[in-house]
Amino acid sequence: MLNSLGENIWELSEPLKLAGLFELGHRMTVIRLSSGQLILHSPVRYHDGLAAELARLGTVGTIVAPSAFHYHYLPEWLQAYPAARLLAPEGFSEKCLKIDGLLPGSWPGEYAPELQVTKIEGMPSINEIAFCHASSKSLIVADFVFNLGRDCSFPTRAMLKMSGVYRIKGPSRLYRAFIKDRGAMRRSVDEIVEWTFDRIVVGHGDIIDADGPEIVSTAYEWL
Repeated sequence: MLNSLGENIWELSEPLKLAGLFELGHRMTVIRLSSGQLILHSPVRYHDGLAAELARLGTVGTIVAPSAFHYHYLPEWLQAYPAARLLAPEGFSEKCLKIDGLLPGSWPGEYAPELQVTKIEGMPSINEIAFCHASSKSLIVADFVFNLGRDCSFPTRAMLKMSGVYRIKGPSRLYRAFIKDRGAMRRSVDEIVEWTFDRIVVGHGDIIDADGPEIVSTAYEWL
């Protein structure tokens, strides 16, 4: 079920419909640290088959909610892995869950050489956290970049066109509407572009395999 993106990184995308109609999809990314610990970024629906596959890769130690809006399926994962830590950004909206640390401040220092982390500033209602997996040169995001439009239904296609992301690699108009401080976000974009990555592992849509920094720069040149 999990698809390898390189050494120690995997992904799994499953269907997800917004309002039961618009097909966005939902991607989980799995990173294995040199310690053997697994980090689950934005988990998809839990099931025993997926858990068995993860067990063959390592030990689930950290579960990441990458933004204040990305909390789907977390209760079932935390029930299955009670020893795992849940790390989430400030403003995380699922208040019934106990958060073990706020990102990016609580990101363990020993993780940093393998997985860089930064908060996308200027969007306090979202507070998305971006990651960069050094060895696979992969930027891992949630809604910072969309890449949707291939083989989608008419309602989805219409919604994507209204959102400004039909077959366009970039942020939706809705995402842009949450920006409160353009200067702060510009600085975050500039920081991310300086990271060493080629691939962009998006939360919704097709993975972007090459030219990652150029795509991010183009997507946010309006800032």
